[in-house]
Amino acid sequence: MRLITAMDRSTHIKGLLITFTAVVILSPDALLVRLIHCDVWTLLFWRCLLTGSMQALFLAVIYRQQFLQSFRNIGRIGLISAGIVTTGSFFFVNALRHTAAANALIILAATPLFSSLLSWLFLRDKIARRTWLAITICFGGILLIFSGSLRSGLLIGDLLALGATLMWASNLVVLRKGKAVNMVPANLLGNLMVVPITLLAGAQPLSVSPTDMAYLIESSCPSPLP
Repeated sequence: MRLITAMDRSTHIKGLLITFTAVVILSPDALLVRLIHCDVWTLLFWRCLLTGSMQALFLAVIYRQQFLQSFRNIGRIGLISAGIVTTGSFFFVNALRHTAAANALIILAATPLFSSLLSWLFLRDKIARRTWLAITICFGGILLIFSGSLRSGLLIGDLLALGATLMWASNLVVLRKGKAVNMVPANLLGNLMVVPITLLAGAQPLSVSPTDMAYLIESSCPSPLP
């Protein structure tokens, strides 16, 4: 098991803070998803298409002539990350349609802890005792949510939220392996991979109301970063 240097620790803390900020951003995002009344496949179509478009614009401004090269740079690690993003998108949106927003957000807030656990399993990182304590408390809280959902019929949604959490935590570990390269293109690919799948599943993009489209655009605004 490798020891974590001061630089590694600083990077790890920075990553956890970024993840926590992302979860905070998801709080209003989750409410916006709940306000959208179109079917899940149509919601996923527009959400991922708009998010991918925002990220493409961001990359075009940053890389200009090197735009296409930025996708070649991500390599196999980036493709794995893209697949995780695609899967996580399905879990996240469906979770919000099948459980309470509060349940989903509490479970999703555990992403940094799951990431630490996965880093311990696959990257042999050392976990501090206080982190183990936090992970134990977190698992207890999730089990408590699950027990309540058994009575209210929300268990499927909670499990989907747990799936999204595991996907995002896994992606953080994968991105650490490719930290030398900008992985925003991988996130973009992950979003765009959702689009044809939703069309095959029966999405109806032209059925979205102006109000729903406004919510979809608003939820896509924080999208340039993965």
